[in-house]
Amino acid sequence: MAHLGFPGGPSFFMPVFVQTNRFPPEGTERKASRTGGQSVTNEQIEIVARLQQSGKGYRAIAAEMGLPINSVKSWCRRHPADRTAPSFCQQCGSELKQIPGKRARRFCSDACRMLWWKEHPEDKSHRVAYRHVCRCCGVEFINNRAVASYCSRACFAKARTREDANG
Repeated sequence: MAHLGFPGGPSFFMPVFVQTNRFPPEGTERKASRTGGQSVTNEQIEIVARLQQSGKGYRAIAAEMGLPINSVKSWCRRHPADRTAPSFCQQCGSELKQIPGKRARRFCSDACRMLWWKEHPEDKSHRVAYRHVCRCCGVEFINNRAVASYCSRACFAKARTREDANG
C-alpha cells in the first residue's frame, strides 16, 4: 500500500481539543482585533455571561456594557447560555418547561399571559397613543395609528352600509 504522506500512514491520529473553561486564565485580556476592535476583559465577559443568563438580549447587553453589538452577539452565539435553571410563570408561579432553541417562555398559558398584561399595562411599550372620535357612533377612543376613523369593525360596517344605502 502506498504511503500518502501523513504522519503514521493513511490512518493518522488527529488530536481532539476539549474546551474545559469558557474564560481565559485570570489576569489576561483578549487581544484587539486586526480591524481596531476593543479589548474585552474577563470581568466584562463574566458580566455579559450573567446578563445573557438572565435573559437580556444582545442590544440591551451591548448598551449596558458599552460594547459593540456585533461583539456581544458573536460571543453569545459562541457561548450559549445554560438555561437549565427552572423558570416559573410570571402570573401563577407554576414551573415552565423551556424548549431548547426557542425563546424562553414567561407564562404557562394564554390565560396567564393575558391576565398578567391586563394587570401590568405600564409595562407595555406603546409607540404613541392617539385620541380619535368615531365617525359612526361619536365615542372617543385611543388607537396607536395616527389616522383612524372608527372605534370598531362593527362601526366601520355600519357606516359602510349607510353609505351604500344613501349612495
